[in-house]
This record gives sequence, structure tokens and C-alpha cells, in this order.
Amino acid sequence: MKLSFSILMLVIFSVSVYSIQNRSVFNRKKAFDTRYKQMVELSEVLPFDKVSAEIDNMKEIADQITSSFAPKGDISQAGKYLSQGEKKISSLEIDYVDFLQTDSKDFIKIAYDLVLQAEVQKQEEQKQKLKKEVPKEETEKSNLPPAEKEKAPEGTVQETPPPAPETANEEKTVTAQPPVEDKKDSTPKEPIEVDNKSKKIKPHGKPARYLEMAKQEHTTALKFQKMKQFFYAISYYKRSILYSLLAITSSNSSIPDKYQKFHDKWLKKEIEEVSSPAGEKSKAEGEKSSTPPPADSGSGTEVPVENINQNQENQGEPQ
Repeated sequence: MKLSFSILMLVIFSVSVYSIQNRSVFNRKKAFDTRYKQMVELSEVLPFDKVSAEIDNMKEIADQITSSFAPKGDISQAGKYLSQGEKKISSLEIDYVDFLQTDSKDFIKIAYDLVLQAEVQKQEEQKQKLKKEVPKEETEKSNLPPAEKEKAPEGTVQETPPPAPETANEEKTVTAQPPVEDKKDSTPKEPIEVDNKSKKIKPHGKPARYLEMAKQEHTTALKFQKMKQFFYAISYYKRSILYSLLAITSSNSSIPDKYQKFHDKWLKKEIEEVSSPAGEKSKAEGEKSSTPPPADSGSGTEVPVENINQNQENQGEPQ
């Protein structure tokens, strides 16, 4: 009886240890798959020789890991393959995070300049439009009948206040002119800010918000990089680049050739995923089921793609 009980306890203990080991290996595999997927995405837009070669080697390791978890696979070998893959991917993340740090910082400046150019062009178009409207008003006044032309100066000379209807007309005439003459003050509907030193129009509206978010995401990425959390640092650098892309596209500017791949490979894909009902549902479920990394990302509700790169963040922190 005692022998049977001892054998039963030994079997239960062995199964428990095996389950714990398998769970640990499975969690490592999940983290590795997420990091590997991120590397593949980065290699599509930022290819260079070292990464291309390492990605090919990692693909073999990833296939070996997958086969180890197959029904007829040897899960005891999975830990060995995972250790090899984690070592290689850590080296790649260090290379990529430095590359993306420079790229993200430069792209924010490029996006800012492009948005400024778009604002200046927009302001010039508004000025030209106003110049065309002013001669039209003067032409209408010159075409008034002689009787009405004589009433206007008489009304200005009179000591007694003119009748109410004429006063209203004069007020309308006065308020219609300042927007043309006053070039320093901004209008309430379209606030245009001008730097007195550079004489450049400051970004406003959606492009300005996207630029601010790009800066915030870049700052957050730097924090993770200092903590050596390279997976999250790369994720936030990617978010920064995407917000810079949104700033450019929202200002109707052209995307530089260097960053066209970012737009085609990342931004279009993210917008399609967020705009689709299935994408919104999956992203919402992912946000509820996982805890985001502890950092000030600066994401806002006004951005139509506020879930940029959320899938990568919700996969769990790499081991």
C-alpha cells in the first residue's frame, strides 16, 4: 500500500515538474516568436548585411523550435534551441535600437520641416485669396449709384448719430477690413502662429499633434533603451516613426524616398488593421488581457491610429 502511494506521489511530482518546465519553455517560445517577428518586420525596412545574414540563421532556429513543440517533437531540445535564438536576437536588438534611435530623431526633424513648408504654402494661398477678394469689394463700392455715394460722406460729417440701419452697415464695413490689414494677429477659426525671429509659421492642428506624439514616443524609447529593454525601445521608436509619417501625410506633404518603405510596410498595414472591425476587436481584447509597459507613451485619443504597434507591446515582455 505504501509502495503504491509512493509511486503515485512520484508520478504526480514528475508530472508537475514537467508541466512547470513546459510552461516556462512555452512562455519563452512566445516571447521569442514576438521578438523574431519584430526583427523580420525591421529587416524589411532597414536591411543591412549583418541583419540579413542573422535573420536567415534565426529562421533555421525558429523552425527547430517550432518542430520541438510539435506533437511528435522533442520538447527537451526546445530549451537548447531557444537559448541559441535568444542570444542571437539580443545581439540584433542592440544593433537595431541604435539604428532606429538615429533614424527616429532625424525623421522628426524632417517631418517638422515638411509640415512647416505645407503651412507656409497654405498661408500664402490664403493671402492670395484675400487679395482677390479685396478688389472685388472696392469694385462693388465704385459701382454704387451717385445718390448712395453722396450719402456716405454726409453721414460721416453729421454731428448727430446716423440712423440705426446705416450704423449697422458702417460697422460691417469696418469689421470686414481688419483681417486684410492686420497681418500679426491670428484669426480665431484658424490660429496661425509665427516665430518672430525665423518668420516661420508654427505647425498646428493634426500635424502638430502627431509631431508632439512622435517626440513623446521617441523620449519613451530612450528610457527603455537606458534600461536595456531593447524590445520595447524598438517598439516605441517604431511608433515615433509612424507618428512622424502621420504628421507628413496629414499635412498633404510627400514622404521622402528614404521613409517610403516605412509607409508602405508599416503605416498602411496599421491603418488597415485598426480600421477593420476585426482589428479593432482584437486590439481591444489585447489591451484588456495584458498590462502595457510602464512608461509615458504619450498616446492620445485624438489620433485615429492610437493603437499603433499595440500588438507587439501586448505579446508579453521577452525573457
